[in-house]
Order: sequence, then structure tokens, then C-alpha cells
Amino acid sequence: MGSSDIRPAERRLIAASGEDIALRLVRFLGEVLYLYEVDRFVAARATADGVEGEAFDPGRHAAVREIKAVTYHDAVIQRTNHEFRVTLVLDV
Repeated sequence: MGSSDIRPAERRLIAASGEDIALRLVRFLGEVLYLYEVDRFVAARATADGVEGEAFDPGRHAAVREIKAVTYHDAVIQRTNHEFRVTLVLDV
């Protein structure tokens, strides 16, 4: 994906489950990737129950490279004070 502005024009609901927070995040991002691959929906921001974004517009959005998958392999989420440090492996 590129760095162009994405408007939060519509909401898509996502229900991600998993035994731990890392697996839930990987599944959530996998659903976001699915929305892009199938509907060409690009997310602007995450919400409590999904994402907000809009349809991919080649006149406004630039796709630099596409992600093939979000993997659970080596996924790590560390909480320090009020911040999270996340390490994920993406297949490109």
C-alpha cells in the first residue's frame, strides 16, 4: 500500500478471535487484508469493532506493493507503560 490519504467513509465490521492478543491482531489484520483483496476496500483507521475506510481509487491511492499474508510466526506484542510494541511478519 502507499501513503495516500484514505477517508473513513464507511465502516466494515470485523470479529477477530484467538487465544492471545497476538493471534487476535494477526487475524484482525488478515481480515483487513481480505477486505482489500476481495472488495478493494482500504482501511483508514481501526475502530472498536472493525475498520473505517473507503474503496480503492487508483486516481487518489497509490499501491506500492501488496501484502500476501499476515503471519502468526514470530508475532510478538509487548506492553510498556501506556504503549505497545508489535512485531509482525508480513508475506509480500
